[in-house]
Amino acid sequence: MSLNQNDEALVTVQKWVSVDKEHPQAQHLLAILGGDPEYKRASNGYIEDYFDGFAEGFENTLSQLKYETPKHIGELLEGLGLSPTTRARDLGCGTGLSGSVMQPYCEVLHGIDLSAGMLRIAKEKDIYQKLFKAELTDFLFTVIEPYNLIVSADTLCYFGDLEPVLKNAHRALTVPGDFVFSVEKGEADTPYKLLSSGRFAHSESYVRETLAQCGFQPPTVSSVKMRDDGTEPIFGYLFHTRRI
Repeated sequence: MSLNQNDEALVTVQKWVSVDKEHPQAQHLLAILGGDPEYKRASNGYIEDYFDGFAEGFENTLSQLKYETPKHIGELLEGLGLSPTTRARDLGCGTGLSGSVMQPYCEVLHGIDLSAGMLRIAKEKDIYQKLFKAELTDFLFTVIEPYNLIVSADTLCYFGDLEPVLKNAHRALTVPGDFVFSVEKGEADTPYKLLSSGRFAHSESYVRETLAQCGFQPPTVSSVKMRDDGTEPIFGYLFHTRRI
């Protein structure tokens, strides 16, 4: 998109927002176009609308994009030596793609997602003992019985500021407890940035610093190919850290 086209689009979206200030799609588009520099995460309404509309074709689309994040997570989990009694939580579980690679390592596996459409498909797979429709940051804060393992695959890309969710993830883990998650690879000198795709990318240094601030052990980090975007590969970071 040229600069002039971007300006025209921004004006159009600003008019949309002026008419319907609470519309989640309008707010997200405004942020993508640079009209809201304080935008720190996609709204609950945006996530619900987007993924409810995407649920039926979700897995087919990701197959076409050669989606690889669950495979990388499965390989990482295989080497952790997890207890056979592991209680695990899949944050942003979607249709259960990550849950399917987590299942062999868990006695108890719970999933959480904002999209009722995605949860409906996940339920049909009989991977999870329980599924919850909730916003993950708030849900983690309410956890009474902590988890030994929390996994989040390509969910934190809808958060710019990671401190609230990482802080609550730390709270929801046992001591010790493992936390595995992916983020899209961002610019080294920018903590996080909202991309034209509508997802946030994060710098490795920002994530490391935020994990430390939230009480986590220094992580191990792998650079991985997450999926394709047209003919271009999209790379990200796979983090493994612990509460100790």
